[in-house]
Amino acid sequence: MPRRRKLPPGAGISKEISGTGKTFFRARLSKVFLGEGSKKKAFPTEGEAFAWVFDEQAKLAEAKKSEAVGDAWELSLDALSEVKVALAKLNGRASLLDAAEAWLKFYGSTEETKTVQEAIEVLRLEMDAERLGTRHRREVKAKLLLYWGSWIQRVEKVVDGKKVIEELEMKGYLSKNVNELTRTDVDAMLAKPAGKNAEKGPPSLSLREKRKRYSRILINFCIDRRWIHQDRNPLGIVRRKKKHATDREAAEIYIFSPLEVAQLLWSAQQNVPEALGGLVLKLFSGMRNPEMESVRWRVIQDGSIFLKAAFTKNLRTRPVTTEPVLVAWLDILSKDKDPRDLVFTYLPKRKDREAAWQIALRKIADGAGWEQWPQNGMRHCFCSYHVALYKDTARTAEEAGNSEAVIKAKYLNAVRQSDCKQFWRLYPAVVEALVQMPAEKVYEPEQEDEPEPDPKED
Repeated sequence: MPRRRKLPPGAGISKEISGTGKTFFRARLSKVFLGEGSKKKAFPTEGEAFAWVFDEQAKLAEAKKSEAVGDAWELSLDALSEVKVALAKLNGRASLLDAAEAWLKFYGSTEETKTVQEAIEVLRLEMDAERLGTRHRREVKAKLLLYWGSWIQRVEKVVDGKKVIEELEMKGYLSKNVNELTRTDVDAMLAKPAGKNAEKGPPSLSLREKRKRYSRILINFCIDRRWIHQDRNPLGIVRRKKKHATDREAAEIYIFSPLEVAQLLWSAQQNVPEALGGLVLKLFSGMRNPEMESVRWRVIQDGSIFLKAAFTKNLRTRPVTTEPVLVAWLDILSKDKDPRDLVFTYLPKRKDREAAWQIALRKIADGAGWEQWPQNGMRHCFCSYHVALYKDTARTAEEAGNSEAVIKAKYLNAVRQSDCKQFWRLYPAVVEALVQMPAEKVYEPEQEDEPEPDPKED
């Protein structure tokens, strides 16, 4: 009969009977065995109890050995355990040092970090240095602060049998470091309710796409500055949605009617005459704001206006044809003007010409009785009427400094031919006649129309 191994000090095994009358063996490990605390465990056979005690003794010996090694290397037991697992995963393909250097190269190479708000501020300064469009710079900053900032979450609850709307202020992500942004943060930002105070409900698909587009500007800038590693882009792979002219998600553009254009021109004449030059350039040539604000009288000659590359969107010089209706307005405005003067002269001492234009535009709209101003309304207006006049999308694209694909998608067949003819005939005298024309008399259904005079009568 084999000799039974002697139990180590602090360990014991006892034979016991359970409440159902079954025999089992309980193994106990005291503080003497473990060094601190105690353990006990029940087994169906004495052999299993002995095996467990000696397994625990072996584990304890290994832990003490590792602890000694850890003390020598100043590493914790958890760190030593991670080292073992890491070496097992590498399986001889590379050393642990090589793995650490690879991680630092591809994942830990950011030189510094910024909060989201700080990154937005630096981005704005960079855009200022690059002399990008004032409106674009202002919009990028404002929208990024809106999208990533705090918002009000409205939650419907039932209190005492009544529905109550509780408003919770959600913190947002402006104070979070950009290299700590996750895909979960991006998803939450994209799902934010629309509106400055989240009053417009869930965001539409087009708004989500817009948030992605503006956020991509910020994240790419942070990657370029090495504040975010390129392999940790929280946006992931952003797939652009292919849009078509018949895209149901695309918002309808607003195109001014000829009468509305006449009202704007008349309002500018009466209320802000210094802005009239800029208004006619926008309406009848489709210039963008920075382009219009840069035009001086001396560049208007021989039936065209040459826009300098520094002010165009694609940084290329572009000639703009002066249509007869535009020539008529500019002839009136150019009298006694110095060729070096700007065409748009409202608030000449204001350095921010975009702000001056927006102030003038608000006064023009107020004078015309408009409460809201459709964004890019004048550019939509020009492109639509120009392509309707010439039936040539390439020509319109060249005049507007746009792509032919955009002209086809947004402006082709957007206006009636009758409106097109009237738009290009909005000369100064025609505008005055249109806005001062009395409203047409409206007859009740039961009234008869007035008889027309006999053409034979004098």
